[in-house]
Formats: sequence, structure tokens, C-alpha cells
Amino acid sequence: MAAPANKNLANLGGKWVQNKTLSDPAEPVLVLQGFSWATRTVAAVATVSIEVEQFIGPPDPLDYTNEKSPVPEGPDCGHINLIQSLTGGLGAQPEGRCLDGVKRKHDHPLFGEGENVAFWASREKLEELGVDEFLLEDWEEGEEEQVGPNKECFVYNTSTSTKNGWLATQVWGFTYVEGERRYVRRIVVTKGAERAAMVQVWDWAHELKK
Repeated sequence: MAAPANKNLANLGGKWVQNKTLSDPAEPVLVLQGFSWATRTVAAVATVSIEVEQFIGPPDPLDYTNEKSPVPEGPDCGHINLIQSLTGGLGAQPEGRCLDGVKRKHDHPLFGEGENVAFWASREKLEELGVDEFLLEDWEEGEEEQVGPNKECFVYNTSTSTKNGWLATQVWGFTYVEGERRYVRRIVVTKGAERAAMVQVWDWAHELKK
């Protein structure tokens, strides 16, 4: 289902389901990230959904795995917390994005230990960062998508794997896919000289029950 008119990067709250038909196969990315054949086989047929909570609040601690981790000084910022669920026995995995550009340690149930960084970004900022051209393709940036604190159209985030040595770079936004406005993630994963890329397209499901 296309995204409702009131859904954008400043209002992602609710449930979304990955559209496997419109999305790219995840196999090349999962291979590069070191997942086993069995896990990749299940992931290929699994239904992937996310439940998103979004709010403005104080920054998160610098280490999500340590209750005593220090909290960086700074103003309130955007938070995108989600639970990703996969059918087929892969379970549900919580993830957090604190949009202040500060590096934080995490321990993901599937991806293991690593670090992530997230912040609002304009196309100009992404070009300044020198991101992979794949991340900049096929966006239709209308004024309705300029919802960041400084009229940014995108959320940029990176995750690194401490164990497997890969870097995943993502750009999130809204654009038109086959004539309908959709929530889209463009993803590039690198490991040394190796590279894999994919597009994820998400269908809107419903608001979360309060």
C-alpha cells in the first residue's frame, strides 16, 4: 500500500511491511555481511515488517549495550526506534536511531556488535560526504518531503560490524515507485574492495495501537 499523505520522515510512526516485489533481492548484501546459506534462504522468503516509534527527546547514551554509558551533551533531537520482525523463525530485533550525528555502540541480535551514526541530510550534504552514487539515484524531492529541522529530505545512517568488518550506508526517504509514493531505503554495503547494493520499498500497514 502506498504511503498515506501524512506519512513522511518526520512522521514514520506505525507498521510498515517490505514489498518484496518492488524491492531488490537481499542475497548479495547478506552474503557480504557473512550470513549463512540457511539464514539467507529463510530471509529470502520471510515477510519483513517494522513497527516504528518516532519522537523528539534527549540524546541516547553512547553505548546502547551499557546501562551506565554516558549521555552526550546536546539539545533534544529526533529518535526513530523500531522493531524489525521476520517470519520463519528469525524473530524480532529492536533498533534505535538517534538523529544527532553522534557515533554509538550497539549489539544487534542478528548483526552483532558494531557502531551506528544517524542524522538528517540534504542532497547537498550527501554529495559533500561523497556517498556512493547509488544512494542518490531515483529520488523525487518535492517540497512536501522537506520535513527535516532544516528542510532536509533524507535520513542518513551508517552501521559498522565489529566482527565481520563491513560498513552499511543507508539513505531513507520518500519517492514515487510505479506511480505511488512510497517509503524507500537505498543501501550500500562494503567490505574492503567488495560492494553490494539494494533498494528496499515499504508498504504502509497501519498505525500502532496505543
